[in-house]
Amino acid sequence: MHRSSVRRRWLSAGTGIVLGCAMVVSDIAAAAPVQVLDLIPVEDVYVDEAAPDSNFATMLSGGNVVENNLLRTRSDGSLFSTAGRNTNRISFLKFSFAGLPATAQITGAVLNLFQTYTQTVPAGTSHDVLIYRLAHDGWNEDSLTWNSAEALMIDPLFGAAPLERYRINAARPASGLQQVDLLALADGEAWSAGADLADGLLTLAIVLQDTAPLVVGSNTLYQTAEFPSSAGYVTQRPFLAISYVPLPPAALLMLPAALVLARRRRR
Repeated sequence: MHRSSVRRRWLSAGTGIVLGCAMVVSDIAAAAPVQVLDLIPVEDVYVDEAAPDSNFATMLSGGNVVENNLLRTRSDGSLFSTAGRNTNRISFLKFSFAGLPATAQITGAVLNLFQTYTQTVPAGTSHDVLIYRLAHDGWNEDSLTWNSAEALMIDPLFGAAPLERYRINAARPASGLQQVDLLALADGEAWSAGADLADGLLTLAIVLQDTAPLVVGSNTLYQTAEFPSSAGYVTQRPFLAISYVPLPPAALLMLPAALVLARRRRR
């Protein structure tokens, strides 16, 4: 038999094995029950352009320094314009995937924010809350300031597509639980989890953007991970609900093994 014919047969066989293994993994994923893991931020803090060297991880309460239990966003109408920025506030959250199985296949990601206050929206006006994914995870809530965040965490927002947004107006409550689907394509760019799962961390920015007619000074407040966990309040903390299918490690190992077998057959 001609050598090229033998090669084609081995190649065909190897390809068939790979495709077969891929179908097995796909079937396992389809049959496995979806699980949900609620991730509380490991870091969360806001920065204030009006106090560019100040950190807001703590606050004074009754003369004592305590954990700040509020995240703040504010827009002076200039963050995404050519006008000079003055009094904007941006909130940041960092999530760790340490509790997520290494073989998990993510099927859903919903950011849950408990919004405690928003500036009254006059008739005919509204503002958008934009959620961004940032590549920079090397920050700490106890030291982050506007100035230290500007180069790596604020400037990259210009021209970037948000993961998602929601609009606050007369038709949407100004306070209460706000749920943002990070995998949706309706109002943003769906989250691609690969890089964040690889380094085990995800940083999100919450940005307030006014819509026409402009309302300068609009602001919103959210609870932080440090919000008191006494009865009835623990549900007001922010969290990222990750839905996933925990694939068995053996199922994932089948594909590389099949690829090795296919390569050997080609020799």
